[in-house]
Amino acid sequence: MFGRRHEREGAAPTRDGGEELDVDAALESAIGDVQQAVGTYLDIPSEGARRDLLASLEHLDDRLARCDGYTNSARFTPAAVGYLSNATIGATSQNSVVEELPSGVFQAQVALVKAAKQEIREHTPATLASLRAAFATLGAAEGDPAGTPPGSSTPAPPAATGD
Repeated sequence: MFGRRHEREGAAPTRDGGEELDVDAALESAIGDVQQAVGTYLDIPSEGARRDLLASLEHLDDRLARCDGYTNSARFTPAAVGYLSNATIGATSQNSVVEELPSGVFQAQVALVKAAKQEIREHTPATLASLRAAFATLGAAEGDPAGTPPGSSTPAPPAATGD
C-alpha cells in the first residue's frame, strides 16, 4: 500500500495547495502508533523501545494486508459502489470510518514508516539520522514549527549551519 500514488478526482485542496486524502481511521491510528513508537525510540533508543517499534510496524503491516485483501477480493468492486478513483486509503470495508488528511502529511507518514523499517532492518548511524529527519519532517507537516509531533518530547535535529 505505501509508496503507491493514489489519483483522486475532485479532491479538496489544502491550505498548502495539496489535496485532502480520505484515509481509513484505523489505518491512521496504526500509523499514529508507529509515530509514537518512533518518538519513544528516538528519545531512548533501548532494546525495549526497538521491540515496541517493531511491534507497531508489524501491526501496521497486518492492517495493510487486511486492506489489500479487501481491495483485491471479489466483493470489492469500486464501480459497483459508484466510484472509481475516490477509494479510501486503507479501507477494509465499504463502511470505513474516514479521516481527511492533507496529502503532505500522508506522504510524510509514509516516509516515516519507510525510515523506521529501514532502521529496524539495519540500525546504522545513517538509518537513525534518516529516521530523525523523517520524524522532524512529519512534525513540520503536521504544523509543529519545531518539527516535534504532538505528544513527543523528541526535538527536531539541529539545522546544519555550514560552520
